[in-house]
Amino acid sequence: MHQFPPPAKPANFDATMEAHRLQLEELFKKGKLKPKKKKKKAKAKSQMPNKPKPKEPELFPAKWSAFKDQLSLAQRRKCAFCEGFAIGQGFGDVEHYAPKAEIEALDDTDPTTWGVERDNLANVLGRKPKPVSETGYWWLAYDWDNYILACTICNQQWKRAIFPIKEPRAAAPTRGDVETTFILHPFRGPAPRDHLEYGSLGEISPRNNSDFGRETIRTLGLDRPSLREQRRAVASKIHKKIDGLAGASVARRRELLEDIQLEGGLEQAFCGMVRAIFGQRVKISWQQLEADLAP
Repeated sequence: MHQFPPPAKPANFDATMEAHRLQLEELFKKGKLKPKKKKKKAKAKSQMPNKPKPKEPELFPAKWSAFKDQLSLAQRRKCAFCEGFAIGQGFGDVEHYAPKAEIEALDDTDPTTWGVERDNLANVLGRKPKPVSETGYWWLAYDWDNYILACTICNQQWKRAIFPIKEPRAAAPTRGDVETTFILHPFRGPAPRDHLEYGSLGEISPRNNSDFGRETIRTLGLDRPSLREQRRAVASKIHKKIDGLAGASVARRRELLEDIQLEGGLEQAFCGMVRAIFGQRVKISWQQLEADLAP
């Protein structure tokens, strides 16, 4: 994962969202924000046409989709979580970092319910999170700072409404709660490079037993086989080039560092992984690397 400079809120964002925010406030006051359970259709007793029921307002109209391009620009079209291209190989999702409608949790006592990736497919089998709250962070549904760009697989197959926090969660969240969120963020909070570690085969693990790293990995499925395979070639290359720095001539050292810098460019998939490997193994910041290689 990589942290990008946060995108500025679009000038027309608040005006676009204001009516929807006010609607949610009214629905919350009336206790109508809980998701409705689907009822089985009863068989018609007669041929008489039913009277149409009044249409209830949609809880969360997806007005945020109009701003996907600006999130995509800020993240270089990449998924905030897996660093693959969310745009181009798919349409990408505007993801609510804090779930808007409900909250789920993984069962710490039963890893078999966390789910596994189906062989040669992106589907997730056996992922059975526990329901925690029927309402989520609804007041953040139209908050610019709660949006990130994610690929459909990370968002819909893995993260869903799972949102681990450090503090015990006994009830539905409310405005003003002080929480320590564990999922690493692409714009703010703890730096992913301090909490995630990558091996030469593309495997990922929590750095120094980090809770942030562990919860991010298992919530988003960042260790799934298909993703490890995508990271493998780049991770192997970077580790080998770093190995080659020892004893290299001045000219050869510069060549190796230039290759690493290229792989860690912001436009490249897995640039956060590349920068994390380099910083953890060479003990030089990326800024220092760029300064050393400047003409």
